[in-house]
Amino acid sequence: MVKKVDYHGMAKTQLEERHQFHYPPYTRLIMLVLRSKNEQILDEMAAIYTQQLFKKSDTGISGPVYPQIARIQTWFVRKIIFKIELSKTISHIRKLLTEVQSDMQKNPRFKKLILHYDVDPQ
Repeated sequence: MVKKVDYHGMAKTQLEERHQFHYPPYTRLIMLVLRSKNEQILDEMAAIYTQQLFKKSDTGISGPVYPQIARIQTWFVRKIIFKIELSKTISHIRKLLTEVQSDMQKNPRFKKLILHYDVDPQ
């Protein structure tokens, strides 16, 4: 399609694939980025965090994922991708994420992580 310069055909194909695999513009994404200097603790906590999200959510969750650049300087990085239907309210999701994070804060090993959220990543 690119060789034929068929922009509309390519856009249609891309949009169909994005709809099929639940990617924007048909869903919203929230990427949870976890960082730690200790890779073993990071992997363990990322797995537990993902399990907690699976238990409490009915939305699509992928991860933990090793990003293309899994280490930045002395920090190891893992990502969890949260796919949300456009019909769901963001306040419900915010409450869920806050609840899971509060539960995770009870684990002293979780305090060795840095967590941030990237809403609708590019």
